[in-house]
Amino acid sequence: TISSPMSTCYINYIHVKTVLFLFFLAECQDGWLQFKSHCFKLHRLHSININYRECCHFFQENCVSAGGHLASMHSNADNVFIKDLVWNTTNSNAVTWIGARDAGQLGKWVWTDGSAFDYSIWSNGQPDKYSPLEQCVEINYLGTVFQYFITVLKS
Repeated sequence: TISSPMSTCYINYIHVKTVLFLFFLAECQDGWLQFKSHCFKLHRLHSININYRECCHFFQENCVSAGGHLASMHSNADNVFIKDLVWNTTNSNAVTWIGARDAGQLGKWVWTDGSAFDYSIWSNGQPDKYSPLEQCVEINYLGTVFQYFITVLKS
């Protein structure tokens, strides 16, 4: 919902921590799901009143302060896992923030965890290359259809 510069920001975001493999498989803590070598958790906060354009930075900072980062995707398997995590946690196709952001160059995107931006399934017309103001990415899964990205205005 964007109705003014100061607006209610509806929050779902996926926090990821890397599982360390030494001589044994480390397990994820309660409330986290393991996929590949990472632990994932969908955080659900009903709303927070901050400048809507600052939402993605707020979520990333929360993840970093807890020792993780926002989720990145690198394959269809990652996409399906995250879609299932969102659906199974919210019982809906709730809009959820992930760690994709613009790289400061129109049409170029990066993951906030520093990994290669080597996978994406953008919705029709997205990312909208007509506006240099679009910076952050939300996902919304329409039933069992592919990932739906929405770019959000930056300040």
